[in-house]
Amino acid sequence: SIKVALCLASVQNKKVQHFDVKTAFLHAPLKEQIYMRQIPGFEHKKRDLVLKLNFSLYGLHQSGRNWFVYLSDSLKQLGFQQCVADPCVFTIELLGSNVILLAFVDDILFLHDTEEQFQWFVENVGQVCSLKHLGLVQNYLGVNISKNSQGHYELCQSEKVVKLLTEYGMAEANSISTPMLVEGE
Repeated sequence: SIKVALCLASVQNKKVQHFDVKTAFLHAPLKEQIYMRQIPGFEHKKRDLVLKLNFSLYGLHQSGRNWFVYLSDSLKQLGFQQCVADPCVFTIELLGSNVILLAFVDDILFLHDTEEQFQWFVENVGQVCSLKHLGLVQNYLGVNISKNSQGHYELCQSEKVVKLLTEYGMAEANSISTPMLVEGE
């Protein structure tokens, strides 16, 4: 979906803004009752008390799902339509043109045309969750994103490849053009 969104942004000359949701899981209310022991260092005077959670915490199995349901429902209440093919993509017609939102856990890309659309997004979605604006997209989910002189987006993961090669002790390995034996060699 990110590749299609960046193609649309390129063709339609949209700006692609990157946002991080601060403490995303803590925004999502729990649907079930969950209790936990007191955290060491934060005990109440009565040491045998347990705490009832009102919101998701990092580490709970259902936290990611709860957060996504909360975000989806909140965006739909604002008028966004959720994509059937990819439920992490949302669109809305806003001030005369379509804008697109891509969500992956706590990373959001927002594709828009005008400053007014950007302000609407910050004000309205900012009431749903705490947003940190990271500027025009440069890195999303470990993929470096740049815009070339023709206005097309280029994706690069060379840093990730080098990191993996180093991690597995293969940074100095000799490369070959064909990773298999060719007849006659």
